[in-house]
Amino acid sequence: MGCSVGRLRGWWWVGLVFLTAGTAGRGQPPVWVSDADRDGVLDASKDSLGDGGWTWRHGAIVPVDLDGGMSDGQRKALARLLPIPTADAAARWKVEFDVPPDTIRVFAQNADQTWETFASGTTCSARDGLTLALTATRFADPQWDGRVRLTAWHDDSSTLLASVELRVAPFVMASSPQPAESVFVRAYLGRNDALVADLMEIVERAGAELHVIPGDAPYPAHHIWLQDAVEFGHAWTGRPDAPPFALPSNRNRDLDRFAETRLEDARVGVLTVGSYRPGYAAGTGGDSWIDWYGNLEASPPTLGHPFGRVIYGRNPATGAQLNPEVVAFLAAQDVQAPVAFDVGWLQIKHVDEVVSFLPADDEAWPYRLVVPDPRVAIDLLTHLAEQGHADAPMLSTYEEGATVASLLAEPENIAFNRELRATRLEPAYAALCEQLSIDPRHVIRLPVLFNPDGSARTPNVVNALVVNGHVVMADPDGPKIPQAPGAPGRDAFQDKIRELLADLPVEVHFVDDRLYHRWSGNVHCATNALRKPLDVRFPD
Repeated sequence: MGCSVGRLRGWWWVGLVFLTAGTAGRGQPPVWVSDADRDGVLDASKDSLGDGGWTWRHGAIVPVDLDGGMSDGQRKALARLLPIPTADAAARWKVEFDVPPDTIRVFAQNADQTWETFASGTTCSARDGLTLALTATRFADPQWDGRVRLTAWHDDSSTLLASVELRVAPFVMASSPQPAESVFVRAYLGRNDALVADLMEIVERAGAELHVIPGDAPYPAHHIWLQDAVEFGHAWTGRPDAPPFALPSNRNRDLDRFAETRLEDARVGVLTVGSYRPGYAAGTGGDSWIDWYGNLEASPPTLGHPFGRVIYGRNPATGAQLNPEVVAFLAAQDVQAPVAFDVGWLQIKHVDEVVSFLPADDEAWPYRLVVPDPRVAIDLLTHLAEQGHADAPMLSTYEEGATVASLLAEPENIAFNRELRATRLEPAYAALCEQLSIDPRHVIRLPVLFNPDGSARTPNVVNALVVNGHVVMADPDGPKIPQAPGAPGRDAFQDKIRELLADLPVEVHFVDDRLYHRWSGNVHCATNALRKPLDVRFPD
């Protein structure tokens, strides 16, 4: 049998549950059937859960309508108790669903095709049957696991005849290798024009749409960190039409609501989780950036984690971390178990400064973990000096007179970077590889040097935007090595990065993000992206 299809806030949803019943006191008991394979077609021969129960691989998913804004005309049948024409005239079933208040809305369809609220414990005639619509008005959270159990009882007894479990669609964060549909950047007139121009060309080539948030009101001109303002994801339904949702940051800034105020045409749902914590979100120093969403990322699917995992930053020295309310909410989705990562040594303390993911031509695990590695930078500078390029200029955009030799002649800074790598970076990456089931051979280390205050000395190329096979990175402003008399020098850092990424199916673009680097951020911090839903492949 086919299922009804409804439209919820502009998105198509599939009918979820059928209930078939035998006559009261006669024949077989009722049997619950749901859209367990999530294909939009209800088929009793393949969709019955039987004794297996609901799992992320198999079981119906209830769509989410946070504001209850779906009109009566949009509401469509999502569940049905099939009529039994041969049932006794007095045969009735009692249908119940035990859920916390303000979580699930259930509606019954009248004979004239209108809808009315259906309360748990309502009885229906076995002869007439029952048609229902179900939506969720909130996601799972620490107080509710998102499970919905429908039960059928004899109306005159306490005998349970049949039951079936459903689960509300989880909020699933997007990871950077997922296909991007829209890319966002904030205009800062006269300050980031070059970056915006580069993004326009690259994003168009990548087959996505660039949205430039105007540089005027209602946001202050210097509020340019779009990655920190919001995280995008989807209410995952197991289907490609999963609707997008935005999770605004808790920074107490108007820009955090740009997804709500500027993306109305994109039909993006907005959910609010957590509260403003001045000591962790004011952006004034110490741990006060740790609640910004540059400190919240998601990995692609990994072995044992078909949805990937959430990665958030923590400062071991102070115990500060990304807002615990947000972490608990993401954990309650039960699909992307959060992982803490050491960001305590960083000035801004954001995980996107030290972790990124790129696609790879590898059937076993088609991604690579990309990280900054001071040793790669130091070894390259040392090699260039040994090859007679000690006087090669570098960082000319940021430091007057800097050369390969001058950086190598800073023993304290070189020692700091070596110790940083050995005592903080490498242990953190080893732990992350173990938690994500990543082969350490799948880690790509790019040249980046840091300052003792935890800021990036060289532009941080790991803090990059990934959009449909294109990687947009900060121009590292590395050593300029002459190739021929009169010809401009080649950037040795750029060449090294292209060499390290040569085996990946990506095109690398280096862009002018000097404004952001001077303010302790880079391309990823400056941008954001709305991506297609995750196509989860469960292992056999």
